[in-house]
Amino acid sequence: MSCTSEEIAEKRRLAIERLNARKKCIQNLANNNTSSTTGDGGGVQQTGPLATNRTPLSISTFYGGNQFSFGKVSSSLQTKRGPTASVPYTKPGQKQNNTPGKVAPIFVRTVTCACSIVSDIRFVVETNGFNEQMIEVFKQIPSKTYESSTKKWSFEIKDYHLLLERINALNPHVVLGPIPKFVMQEFASGPKPKPSRVCLNAIEPSLIESLLEFQKEGVAFAIDKGGRVLIADEMGLGKTYQAIAVADFYQQDWPLLVCTTASTRDSWAHKIRQLLPHIPVHCIAALNSGQDCIAESRVLIASYSMMERCGEKLLDRGFGMLIFDESHTLKNFKAKCTTVALALAKRARRIVLLSGTPALSRPVELFTQLQMLDGRFCSFKEYSTRYCAGKQSNFGWDASGQSNLAELNLLLGRKFMIRRTKDEVMSELTEKNRETVVLDPSYLWTNEDVEDNMNSYASDYTSSKGRQREEVLLKYYSVTAETKAPAVCAYLKQVLKENKKFIVFAHHRVMLDAIAKCLEKQKVDFIRIDGSTRLDLRAVSR
Repeated sequence: MSCTSEEIAEKRRLAIERLNARKKCIQNLANNNTSSTTGDGGGVQQTGPLATNRTPLSISTFYGGNQFSFGKVSSSLQTKRGPTASVPYTKPGQKQNNTPGKVAPIFVRTVTCACSIVSDIRFVVETNGFNEQMIEVFKQIPSKTYESSTKKWSFEIKDYHLLLERINALNPHVVLGPIPKFVMQEFASGPKPKPSRVCLNAIEPSLIESLLEFQKEGVAFAIDKGGRVLIADEMGLGKTYQAIAVADFYQQDWPLLVCTTASTRDSWAHKIRQLLPHIPVHCIAALNSGQDCIAESRVLIASYSMMERCGEKLLDRGFGMLIFDESHTLKNFKAKCTTVALALAKRARRIVLLSGTPALSRPVELFTQLQMLDGRFCSFKEYSTRYCAGKQSNFGWDASGQSNLAELNLLLGRKFMIRRTKDEVMSELTEKNRETVVLDPSYLWTNEDVEDNMNSYASDYTSSKGRQREEVLLKYYSVTAETKAPAVCAYLKQVLKENKKFIVFAHHRVMLDAIAKCLEKQKVDFIRIDGSTRLDLRAVSR
């Protein structure tokens, strides 16, 4: 049935009037329900034309407000326990419960910012989310730069406190993890000038002349740090020479104690006698037992085991300067050896640590060494939280991780450590020549039996697999040593004619025996060192 436009308009007007009348009725019922409560009992009187079958039900919702509904009480409310659950109003003589409903919690998304220093003049901020106000603060900092590749903001260190103040104003929406105070104190002064080498004039001239340029730089760095330094050059770059040069500069703080491994104890004594000829020989001693007298020695060399055993004796002597070779030995702060070393360090004015492996991958192993150099640097909790990803676990404080390693490397380089690799100083090192010598084959294949034996091993190697192949290869390797021995000895006889010293390395004992026998026949003095050579004989100087 179709309607005209006038009929449609009339029906629409009537529907709006009915809706408005219904809204007005509901409002009147709500007002009557609120004003009808009388007396101490809090009874409720219902009035109005809809009171008998449209009783308003006041329900406290989860959001704390009241919603009105009409009609019968739902079955879900009737099944609830309690006298007020089955009726929407309080009974006469019963107090009305005015306890407000629960309010839904409001969750605020917090953006966390982590700061770390990346150079002598700049630091970066890494965020875990986006916040428009935070970005606006970043843009207002004069030295800001944005690195799109890493999605990090970078600022100059001089603007750190300005950034910290403005970001803190956005709390709790934005939380900035600050840079520790002990780190900022070191970088606040900006880039440090290169240490002067004028101080090198006070060191033994012959020793300074023997140093390479990068070694002189290491000595100047150590003196610039007041003789409390970690020299962490790679193995073979002359850490011993640099340490002895630093010790010579601080002679006024002697007696000097050198703690090293047992295998290098005598080598240290020999180097000190060689590089510091002005020190009387009788003033340089090695601590071999707890009964040795150390009162008269100006330079004492001790192994770590002897240092641990004679700790009280060494403390009483009062060493003003210490050199700890292979200082990573002292990484465990619970070990007795480390405890003695820390006690000695507290009384010494100058401390030089030598280590080719400073353990930057496990920062916790560095802490005891840094405490020797500066006991007021920072606490273990501060250090481990910043650089070891320290956290509380079910078993206590866990500092086995790593964090902010780039910042730690920068901090160590400014305050404690100098480290060079062979690749960095290759241009200053003396040139090495690698040459392959082809031995005379006439000394190898002396008869057909030898050749048949070699061919048999080669055949077995080709036909075998897995572990059996490895065993055949080891046997073949051992037999070739016997076969090559005559040819090697013939070559060494030619080298002897040049009247130069040389070193020969060999893997198999049969080869060492053959070389030693050859040199004895040539009536040449030589030193042989193998696994059976005693430790005290290895350091004998001839």
